[in-house]
Amino acid sequence: MGYSAQEFKQLAQQNISADPMTRVPSPIKRVLEKHQVDSTDTLFFDIHPHCFTYNNVPSGFPGMGVHLPDFVLSGLGKAVNGIGYLLSAGKRKESTYWNFYSKKRLLKKFAQYDSADAVLMHQFGLYNMAFRLKKRKRPHIIMTHLMMDMERGVKGEAKQGFYDQLVELSTLRQKRKHDHVILPFLATDPRNPNLYEDFLAVFTDSDKRINKTKLSELDDAFPFFGVKIYPSLGYFPSDPKLMEIFEICAAKNIPVTTHCGGGSTRYNNSKWVKGSRMIWKEGQLEEEPYEIKARYGKKTGKRMAELFNAPNLWIPVIKAFPKLKLNLAHFGSDLEWANYRDGLSGSHVDQTLDLITEYPNVYGDISYSCAFDRNLWKIRGWFAPEQFTEERRATLLRKILYGSDYYMTDNKKSLVTIVKSVFEELEQEQLDHFCVTNPKTFLFEAAK
Repeated sequence: MGYSAQEFKQLAQQNISADPMTRVPSPIKRVLEKHQVDSTDTLFFDIHPHCFTYNNVPSGFPGMGVHLPDFVLSGLGKAVNGIGYLLSAGKRKESTYWNFYSKKRLLKKFAQYDSADAVLMHQFGLYNMAFRLKKRKRPHIIMTHLMMDMERGVKGEAKQGFYDQLVELSTLRQKRKHDHVILPFLATDPRNPNLYEDFLAVFTDSDKRINKTKLSELDDAFPFFGVKIYPSLGYFPSDPKLMEIFEICAAKNIPVTTHCGGGSTRYNNSKWVKGSRMIWKEGQLEEEPYEIKARYGKKTGKRMAELFNAPNLWIPVIKAFPKLKLNLAHFGSDLEWANYRDGLSGSHVDQTLDLITEYPNVYGDISYSCAFDRNLWKIRGWFAPEQFTEERRATLLRKILYGSDYYMTDNKKSLVTIVKSVFEELEQEQLDHFCVTNPKTFLFEAAK
């Protein structure tokens, strides 16, 4: 029998430090001490990368019901590329060709890399190439690698499950070549029956470790650093069990990053999504049950994004725990960005802008969205005097974070091209804030 909510909170309060630096390995501390001037010439944070593999993905994603062998994935990639070539009339319509080529690139990565180490090393290779093409020395890069827990929301089994992924990420950052790079974030799903036990096993101080997971690798492992939430897998951010987690995160300065983007990774485990959530009503929290039809045909992704990924769904959490350090990732899906660029009010981009402006501990990262130059132009435009007030411009300059969303962005554009575009389209002051100053504040400073 697992811990009750009260037992969990008591143990967490007693055995987790409120100082974020106690969760920072010594090699990264030395890097931060060495590079105290906030400049992308010497230091660079990727606040939203992934290094999970196809082996960590349940067989029901994306609806095939079976794990495809590597040679089939590779062949499928070649076929997709060939279709793109034909539809583009021999590359005369380049946008069509490159759209299919991007899908080939993502499928190739799934087939090629079967370990987090391999994904991470490839990611570094792309960063090296990007900075070399920009004729810049590559700065020291620190990555907050985000786990994914699809097992509760996606049909089928994974070849390597949630705990395999957890152990791999925990041991990966102990390697000498990575110990000065990785700050891991735990994937947290309220339907995980061992949610409290898992949290305690990775966040309690090493000398006070509470490990009931039966994973001996975690007995004295260095603590994880943050929490990752992915609502489109079928839950609301104000789920009562998550609220218990957020109470501890707020008290202990554990940062939370949440997906607020598209619905391509989404719930498909049954016809209905059921649960409960907390809503803010007349100045207090109130529990509300819900039951939502999960299958909407061809528009499932869009509807799932609307239902679960909306930034405003975090308002009950923010109001309940104003000290929670929260990153609303992506500023919205491709569709939400298109609505925003078209001037439609109320988009997820607008919601994110409003929340990070109003609440002192809420941030937003531009991962995935920065794969499109047209979005970067809008982001740069936020700092034009005619766009926003001086006060709002100053707030946004302090609250936006750079992230790559690698390697999900391979579906759209190479990381090399993304980094080049980010450095070409944004001003140096914005780069230094988004890639260095703001991540340091979000990760390492106590909540305001």
